[in-house]
This record gives sequence, structure tokens and C-alpha cells, in this order.
Amino acid sequence: MAGVAAQGPPALRRGLTLATAAALAVGNQLGTSLYNLPASLAQLVGPAALVSWILTALGFWALAELFARLGERIPATGGPAAFVREALGPGWGFVTAWSFWGSVAIGNAGIALGTVAYIGQFVPGLDASAPLRAATAVALLWGCVWLNIRGVRDAGRVTLGLVALQLVPVLLLIIALAWFDAGNLQPFAPKGMGAVGTGVALIIWGFSGVESATISAEEVRGDPSAVARATRIGFWVAAGAYLLAAVALAGVVPSAALGDTSRPLALIAERTVGPLGATAMSVVAIAGGLACLNGWVLVVGRLPLASAALMPRGLTAVHAQHGTPHVALVVGTLVSTAFVALQVQTDAVAAFGRLVLIANVGILVPYALTAVAAWRLAPPQGASWRVLAVVAGGFSAAAIAAAGLEALVVGGLFLAVGVGLYVLARRRQG
Repeated sequence: MAGVAAQGPPALRRGLTLATAAALAVGNQLGTSLYNLPASLAQLVGPAALVSWILTALGFWALAELFARLGERIPATGGPAAFVREALGPGWGFVTAWSFWGSVAIGNAGIALGTVAYIGQFVPGLDASAPLRAATAVALLWGCVWLNIRGVRDAGRVTLGLVALQLVPVLLLIIALAWFDAGNLQPFAPKGMGAVGTGVALIIWGFSGVESATISAEEVRGDPSAVARATRIGFWVAAGAYLLAAVALAGVVPSAALGDTSRPLALIAERTVGPLGATAMSVVAIAGGLACLNGWVLVVGRLPLASAALMPRGLTAVHAQHGTPHVALVVGTLVSTAFVALQVQTDAVAAFGRLVLIANVGILVPYALTAVAAWRLAPPQGASWRVLAVVAGGFSAAAIAAAGLEALVVGGLFLAVGVGLYVLARRRQG
């Protein structure tokens, strides 16, 4: 791999406060997941998705706690890649960064398409035109690239403002509980209880992003404990919102109706508040999707810096004026654009679900390796570290197995490309 850099990550500016770091963690988890995942889960699992939500929240509690502890101990840009590199060496660090980076780039395509689904309520013809949906998604992606090239401070402020709007759906879901009907939970498992595992594999997407504060650790102001606090705040806020949404949606809207719409929260708003509520919910959903997309585009620019010693110099370049990794932002978004194009003729709900499962395989590999790293980096009296590592590692491995053949094949091929690039780079370095 010609032109491999020999130095570590370039210096980045500390432009994130504790509030904006926590907002990135919340926004990167909620985003389109809160608004789009229920439809995909209704198609694949039915009301039994409630069990999937609980199991996934427990697994991510262990992961969030590990990320918080590791982020405080190793406050370096890159999050999982930095932890794995410290514990297992540069080779595994590169594999972690590569897998994570590919997952984010692919997942950004799903986020953009999920946001466009709600924009369709306001743009005539958008729902019926796959090429127009794709073009709109691509425009959103590149708008976020422009914002992130300008600087992490501007991107963080935008995300903080948009995440604040997420209080609206939470309030709606609390109100919607008054319409809860246990009859909507029947049949509880129309696809069989085995589908609960598929639900877990899909919901991983909802909680991925819990590590966001650790990925931009060197840009967070204050001492390393700020990264840990932002991580814990992000997890608990997202977990509370998700579990509330799961209960409200399952009890208020029949599973068949959820599976037939690409705007599930707008549907529940319409049934409880009326057409005006559906319109307001779509506006908030668009804001949440933009917050999530903006946060993950930020991440796709930072991840290559975690393995700068093995990446092409151009990919880890930092903009002279804005101090941001502009080349990584552009290259990663080109990957996202390609995956949007590949799904252009697919049903909106199905396209979102497929992209999510593929992206989840890529992100679960770094999670599993982070659990191994946490075991290795545990302090001498760190029994709780090791318990968390076992829970998080076992959860990640089980979720990978449940992702499905297509996601495993695509994720495996992408990982194989990364391993090939690493071996080639090492050979050229002698």
C-alpha cells in the first residue's frame, strides 16, 4: 500500500464540550433508529421484538460501561481501535478500525434513506420515486460532509440542538401509553421465538454509537472522566427512549400496520393525536435523522486517524484551515453514496433493514475485540472489568451469528479486503 504514513494521528482541536459529546452519543444512537427500526422489527419479529429490545439493552449496558472505563483510561482518538491497539497490537487495531469504518460508511447510507422516508411526507412524489429518494439521501450525506469539514464545533452544536428535539417523541410515547391495548401483542411471536435473535441483530444498530464520545476523545474538553460521563449519559438516555418506544408501539399499533409503513412514529402520532401530530412527528424525525447522520459522518472522518500509521497518508490528512480530516470524510461518504445507489430499487423498509444488518456485522467485530482488550487491560483487582468483558464479548459474538447469511458474507468480504491491505502494507514496509 504505497504512501503509508509513519506517524501517529495528526493533532486535532478540542472543540467538544461534555454536553456536545453526550449529544453526539445520544444522537448517534437514536437518530433514525427510533423512527425506522420499529417497522423493520414488525416485519421480521412481531411483538416479540420487546424481548429483543430488553436483551440488547442488557448487552449494551456491559459494552457502554466498558467503553466508559476504557475511555477514561485511554483517552485517545479512535475509541475501540485505540483500545484494541493498546491491548492486542497494531494489527488487530487496524482490523478494528477498518471494520468499524466500513460499518459506519455503509450505515450512513441507511441513516440517510431512513431520514428521507420521513421527508416523503412533505415532498410530493418522493415516496413513489426510488431515484428521487436516492438523490435526496445523497444530498443529505454531502451536506453533512460540508458541515464536518468546517469543524467539529459547528457539527457538535448542530447535533446538540437537533438532539434536544428528541424530547418531543418521548413525550408523545408517554401520552400514547393511554391507548395501550394488550390485544395488539397477539400473536406475540408470529415468526417464532427464534426470530428474537434476528431482532437483537437488527437492534444493534439502535445502540451502536454508544462509543461515539471515545472516538473523538482527544477533541473533548476537560479531563478523561468527561468522556466516561458522556458515554454513560448517552447510553441511559437512549436505552430509556428505546424501551419506552418499544412498549408504546407494540401496544398501540398492530404489528401488521407497523410493518406496512416507513414512518412508524408518524403513524402512532396520527392514531393518538391526529394528522397534525403525524406532521409534527415527521418534522422531529427528520431532525433526529439529521442529528444522527451528522454525528456518524463526523465519526467516519475520525476513525482512520486511529490507525494513521497503517493508512495511506492522504486518508489521514487534516485540513489546514479547519483542522478536520476532510479526505477521510470524502472517501467514506463516497462508500455511503455507492450503497445508496445499490439499494435504489429496493422497498424503503427492506432497504433500511438490509443496510442495518450489514453495517451491524462490521461494528460487532470491533465490539467483540474491545471486550478482549478490556480483559487484557483490566487492573489487577479488576474482577468487574472481566465480568463485563465476558458479557459484552458473548453478546457480540451471539449477535454476529444471528445477523443472517447475507450480512455475514458482505461483512466478511469487507473485512477480508482490510486484512489484505494490512498484509500488503506490512510487506512494503519490510
